[in-house]
Amino acid sequence: GTLYERFDYSRYPIDYESIGIRIWHKAIDKNVVLIPDVESYNLMNPVTLPGLDRNFSLSDWEIRAAFFDLRSNAYATNFGTGNYQLQEGYPELSFNIMIQRNLVDAFIRNMTPLFVVALLLFAVMFIMTEEKMSKKFAMDIGENLVFIGSMFFVIIFCHISTRSKIPTLEIFYLEYFYFIMDVALLWVPTSASLYVAEKKSFFVRYRENLMSKLLYWPVILGVLLLITAM
Repeated sequence: GTLYERFDYSRYPIDYESIGIRIWHKAIDKNVVLIPDVESYNLMNPVTLPGLDRNFSLSDWEIRAAFFDLRSNAYATNFGTGNYQLQEGYPELSFNIMIQRNLVDAFIRNMTPLFVVALLLFAVMFIMTEEKMSKKFAMDIGENLVFIGSMFFVIIFCHISTRSKIPTLEIFYLEYFYFIMDVALLWVPTSASLYVAEKKSFFVRYRENLMSKLLYWPVILGVLLLITAM
């Protein structure tokens, strides 16, 4: 069969989901209570995955636990029986599988381009605001802006690709990494433009825009840490 589950992707790629399979008796109008045959299992500890084949696997997911439970559910229909009514004390049997996304694969696939772009932006900031570096690499501010623009398109396409793979309309955790990198892509050329302007503020004038260079990593990583904690 094909199981349709509604997952919460707001914490992708550190999400932890539950697959619930309801098991009914064919005579649903008799209020039959199904219970698992506990004695037939060697172990019922959820981490031993009772009820699952040892070779059972899900792509991009790690199986964390499996267990049975009995729960009461309310329905707004009699399911065509005419007299079906779920009575108190007659719960449904459910088989549950707890899964966790493979964090390593998800982060390598999504974080690698972001990390590379962040490093390149930091390098470009040095080249654009230090005269010695600028002369050595023979790159003016216009060429650097073109380079930053190309990195912006890289981030946009990676963001769209990631977004298309996640079936949700809400903003999920990993998207904030892209938003922060978008801000960094705007700040670096803005900072460089202020540096080459005729009237320089103290913030960009001090020791060849040293404040922007010192705050680059602490601000980016600090905001990511705050978002992760929230």
